[in-house]
Amino acid sequence: MSLDFLVPLKLQVTTRNKRIRLGFKVVAVTGTAGKTTTKEMIASILRLSRTVKSTPGNLNLPVHVRQIIEAATLGDTTLVLELGMARPGQISQSSYMAAPNVAIVTNVNRGHVEKCGSMAGVILAKSEIIRGMGAGSVLIINADDHGSQLLRLEGFQGRIIKYGKAPETNYRIVKCETQGLETTFVVHAESEQRTLTIPIAGEHNAHNATAAVAATRVLGCSWSDIECGLTKFSRLRGRLTPYGGINNSVVLDDSFNANPLSVVAGLKTLKAAAGGRTAIAVLGNMEEQGPKWPIIHMQLGREVAAIRVDRLITVGEKAAYIARGAESAGMLKEKIHAFVTRAGAIELLQKLLDSNTMVLVKGSHSAGLSQVVKAIICM
Repeated sequence: MSLDFLVPLKLQVTTRNKRIRLGFKVVAVTGTAGKTTTKEMIASILRLSRTVKSTPGNLNLPVHVRQIIEAATLGDTTLVLELGMARPGQISQSSYMAAPNVAIVTNVNRGHVEKCGSMAGVILAKSEIIRGMGAGSVLIINADDHGSQLLRLEGFQGRIIKYGKAPETNYRIVKCETQGLETTFVVHAESEQRTLTIPIAGEHNAHNATAAVAATRVLGCSWSDIECGLTKFSRLRGRLTPYGGINNSVVLDDSFNANPLSVVAGLKTLKAAAGGRTAIAVLGNMEEQGPKWPIIHMQLGREVAAIRVDRLITVGEKAAYIARGAESAGMLKEKIHAFVTRAGAIELLQKLLDSNTMVLVKGSHSAGLSQVVKAIICM
């Protein structure tokens, strides 16, 4: 069976019945960006007090969700599942089989717009998360994300918790600061404030961590476990993974995947983490952006200029539109380099990188920018 295919209804029912019979708790995480990081943070916290089985890597389609549930035993007290999609209908299937007690939507943006037909289609697809959720379940939503406010939640009978920087949220981020490759933030929740630290840069990761805090508090975790679990959290390769680069530079490997939302978050993280260093962004093609991909890539280029990255290197024909957008927004032409292939970018980086530079490498998986990372890090 192709992993892109839907799971037959008979198997869905069998898997859901097993999940209900064994009675373990299920946390499900979906969204355009931040799913895997949030899932790993939740699992890190929960493992301090219970037996946890979680989605390996980003194996998040219905066939994978079914495999994890079918492999679960009475000894597993909690499953932490990442729910992804390659087409509409798949999150619905995964939610039905998993019957989540707690679900998180990290954000809703233009990822998968090509398969969903429009942004409205993406919103509908992410809204499928509620299909398997009962009256006693909890849905956790990013209050700072516009797309998340448009989720179609008709018929949802559970409780909604919101997190973010916006007022009137249940878990409110009141302060956030990135220093180097570490982020410290303050969360106001349950009539008190907690200062938390995560070993990963970026305000968007403070949002991911706050979602994890909300989910684990719903499941009864102590604040001490949350604080400890977040500090022990280990990111997966290709997701803002820091490496020592050639000539004593610092390389942030975020090459696993990309969409407009995650690239902007990565750029802001680069700028904050770089401090006094020269910040270089290496950006590749963003796939699945639909027929408006030239406009979307150009808009991203304007974001690069607005964030004031010191130098931009693009790789790929679509990514060349990022370079065009940056130049149109006033970024100096001599600070912009557009390459069709990875080889040219690697050659330039080997000349540019020194102890005063930090470089972010990010693009869709198909762009193959992990090869750029391998060429510029010290192994």
